[in-house]
Amino acid sequence: MEAIDIHSHVIPPEVVEEVRKNSQRYGMELKEHDGQRRLICPDHDFPVSREFDDVEAKLAAMEKKRLTRSALSLAPIVFGYQYERSLAVEIAQRSNDGIAAMAKKDPQRLVGLGTLPLGHPEAALEELERIVKVHRFPGLEVGTSVEDLPLSHPSLRPVWKRCQELGLFVFTHPYWCGPHCGLDGFYLINLIGNPLNTVKMVTHLMFSGTLEDLPELRWVLSHGGGYVPYQLGRLQHGWTWRKECQEHCKVAPVILAKRLYYDALTHSPASTRFLLDTVGADHVMLGTDCPFGMGYKDPIGSLDETPGLTPTERELVMSGTARTLLGG
Repeated sequence: MEAIDIHSHVIPPEVVEEVRKNSQRYGMELKEHDGQRRLICPDHDFPVSREFDDVEAKLAAMEKKRLTRSALSLAPIVFGYQYERSLAVEIAQRSNDGIAAMAKKDPQRLVGLGTLPLGHPEAALEELERIVKVHRFPGLEVGTSVEDLPLSHPSLRPVWKRCQELGLFVFTHPYWCGPHCGLDGFYLINLIGNPLNTVKMVTHLMFSGTLEDLPELRWVLSHGGGYVPYQLGRLQHGWTWRKECQEHCKVAPVILAKRLYYDALTHSPASTRFLLDTVGADHVMLGTDCPFGMGYKDPIGSLDETPGLTPTERELVMSGTARTLLGG
């Protein structure tokens, strides 16, 4: 059976080399020690394995995980939302062209997702038109916020409207939750910060009316939807009780949540079962988050541990849902 990974990260070799040569310009440094590369940033660092920028290494990792197709999206640390306009556009274009080049090396198994300089919405619209025309990406990856700006901000609405018009889907991934979130120590910036960022994004999209204003735009949530499916009852209760939650949102959160798409990266068979029961298998897909350490080493084996998984659910999560977004 086909197995499609909707959540697989890369840093194109052109971007890796540019950061290596111009570390001060990008505010990050690529170092190598004992054969291991690490990307050093002000708040954190992480290993840059060959799977990030080497197509053969990516394909070998897919083979090991029994994946037949992967959607390639940029590692969030190089989104570049914080840069001034010219540098933000430059890194977005270099990333998009690099992702497209990686996907072209094996178009049957790899498909690229675009990135945008969202810190500058007008430039983001220009780059959106360019990548659709030149690279024909089926979707985009965006952060769950643009620095401190929520995706529901009016300045970004034209970008989402154009995505809807173009029939693109939007894969959302936590950007970065640094110490300002009060999550010092124990790797809580990722363990708690990432799912927290997703639920903040979704509630803003819901209560601002963004999801209702753009009913045909398909949003994809990483990491099993963060805390969204598992605290949906609380959001629903708040919506029924608090007038400010209904001011711009006329559709119940439990209904809006079923319009969203989710990867199955929950790290818990019971949580995956709850996710399927809550939103339906036709809105859930495989996601590995590879090559990051918090990803799945055996996504299919993890899926098969889901209690009561039916053949229909399995087929949808393995590939059926993803095909509706990626095409083919």
